[in-house]
Amino acid sequence: MKKIIILIVSILLFSATYATCISSKNLCYDKIYIIQSITKTEISKTDSIKNVDKKNVIEKVVHEVFTNYYDSIKSLRKDYSTISVMSYINTYIKKQNDTIESRISNKSYIHRFASTEKLWIDTDFSEVAALIKVRTLDRIKEISEDVDRKVLNVLNTITNDKELLLEKEVREEIKE
Repeated sequence: MKKIIILIVSILLFSATYATCISSKNLCYDKIYIIQSITKTEISKTDSIKNVDKKNVIEKVVHEVFTNYYDSIKSLRKDYSTISVMSYINTYIKKQNDTIESRISNKSYIHRFASTEKLWIDTDFSEVAALIKVRTLDRIKEISEDVDRKVLNVLNTITNDKELLLEKEVREEIKE
């Protein structure tokens, strides 16, 4: 009988202690959560403004680069014969890649399109530069390789399949 009473008392004491610990932990977690949420909102406002600005910079640069590329393709198709258009386009790409690369390196695109540039740190600049490079230079290279893969016509000098497909792919890239 003593064992049963001791067991019941022990269970009650353990339950009371457990309930007290849980409630005090919840209070402590609530305080920590409130402090974290206050800090997160202050940080996230600045970060979200910077992130939106970075996204806008990337979108504007990509749109400008591909619009220029598209206009060049159209003018080359209009001004030159089908035989030489792709070689002129390849020459244009090489020259433009150097120009775009230098504009990315010297941050001229960022200076031109960023509205919150003063809030940016070095990692923001390098992140945006890397994304611009991927979305422009690497994407132009991918499009050219896709066009070459899709149009395997040896007699392509007579047809304008590559130019039309390239124009279509670049136009779709501008719309995205």
